[in-house]
Amino acid sequence: MPEVVAIVLCGGASRRMGRSKADLPLGRETLLERAVRQLAAAVDLVVVAAAPGQSLPAFDSRRVRIVRDPSPHPGPLHGLGAALAVLPESAEFAYLAAVDAPWFSAKWLRLLVGRVGDRDAAAATVDGRLQPFAALYRVGPARAAVARLLAEGARRLSAILERLEVRSVPVADLAAVDSTGDPFRDLDRPEDYRRALDEMAE
Repeated sequence: MPEVVAIVLCGGASRRMGRSKADLPLGRETLLERAVRQLAAAVDLVVVAAAPGQSLPAFDSRRVRIVRDPSPHPGPLHGLGAALAVLPESAEFAYLAAVDAPWFSAKWLRLLVGRVGDRDAAAATVDGRLQPFAALYRVGPARAAVARLLAEGARRLSAILERLEVRSVPVADLAAVDSTGDPFRDLDRPEDYRRALDEMAE
């Protein structure tokens, strides 16, 4: 398999949740700790893009690299750009994860690697739209696309998919490889979080 690293964006303002999502406990760990643990089991390096001054757990520096956004809450494109900038030269692909989507699927990641072919990215199509998270990006083209978008003042993360040659993967294909993982379900609002807590308790 080509070398794949994972990027977790966790420096957002979390306005709808009302508090930092990265620090939300789910079981015996926070959402950020859960994301890093799951991703580190699937790839050799995880890059955490955090806000300036954001308090983070003490991760293993051999497996986890921390980068900081250039300013408080500048938007996910800035976080992605900062993370892409520190990837090792050997990294061919980057898998982008959201800290508030705690149901990562390693089988989905492997499916994307198998599907991307010669394209710049592989991403799921959900309700007719390509999803920028839980997507696989070829590092070189992604760096170039993010740099151009930032220079243009773009803020939407999904704009990167408009600048790349993307292999669309139907989200229904996830069920064929993993009936339990759901990397597209996020905890965006307090009621989403409470529902996840109830499910964990059951």
